Amino acid sequence: MVEEKVLFPVSRDYFNDFEEIFSIQQEERLEKLISNYEKETIREIAIITVKSIEPYENIREYAMAISNDWEVGKEETSNGLTILMCTELKSVCITTWLRFPKTLTDDICKKVIPEFKNGNYYRGVEKGALEMMKKGIPNMSA
Repeated sequence: MVEEKVLFPVSRDYFNDFEEIFSIQQEERLEKLISNYEKETIREIAIITVKSIEPYENIREYAMAISNDWEVGKEETSNGLTILMCTELKSVCITTWLRFPKTLTDDICKKVIPEFKNGNYYRGVEKGALEMMKKGIPNMSA
């Protein structure tokens, strides 16, 4: 567990590509997708790529800490979801808060994990976000 105050990068919006692995068009597409989802549902999603999780040793701890720092999800509704990716670690972590629908299923993982393993990070993030959004809103079309 990290004791000292960690200075996280400053959030620019819903989508924060600090690794700079996505094209501008991909960033714009994901940003629009997430923004529209929040307008429809009031649920917040943050997608973050980072080069390092230091001083944390565990990507889940880092994801929870940055989500808290950025206040992902409304405090009164606890409805946030964070997708954190660190390609250096070859790791992705998805964290949800209490009232965000528990959407991460084996079916979603089977669709997303092969994309990440093949280096198709954009497709993995997009597929994962769309599938989780569909689970959160049954009538939403991808």
